[in-house]
Amino acid sequence: MRVQAALRRRTEWPTEDHLVEACLLGRMAEPDLDRDWVPLTEEERAELSLPGMWPGSERPDEDFSTPCAYTLNHDLIWRARTAAWRISEPWINQILAQGLGNLRTLSEERREQRAALGANVLTFGAIVREGISSHWPTKATQLSPE
Repeated sequence: MRVQAALRRRTEWPTEDHLVEACLLGRMAEPDLDRDWVPLTEEERAELSLPGMWPGSERPDEDFSTPCAYTLNHDLIWRARTAAWRISEPWINQILAQGLGNLRTLSEERREQRAALGANVLTFGAIVREGISSHWPTKATQLSPE
């Protein structure tokens, strides 16, 4: 009985984790993200794993005041992070080339320059929020078992 319930869980009694994952899958299926991205190098993966505030995170429409923890498919997370990195790569490179990487050392004017360039950066969090905004299931929606 428990096994049968577990197998039906995702589609009939989804948790918030399942719902967010379904939204992220929906967002990743949109044309701008549904591509064969060049895989991240080991160095890029390590860089993405570093703590700190990434360019794009300080945009006015980004709100990181309420932390949320979800258990999502590991490969899906890295697909989304790879897409975010590849889309944002030109802007991040420009930010770093202009010496705007470290917020602590920047004057107010330089912070504004970083924020202007960072507004073009697509973050993983933005991808998740866009997915939730546009793909949150309604009562009429049946989630796929995958």
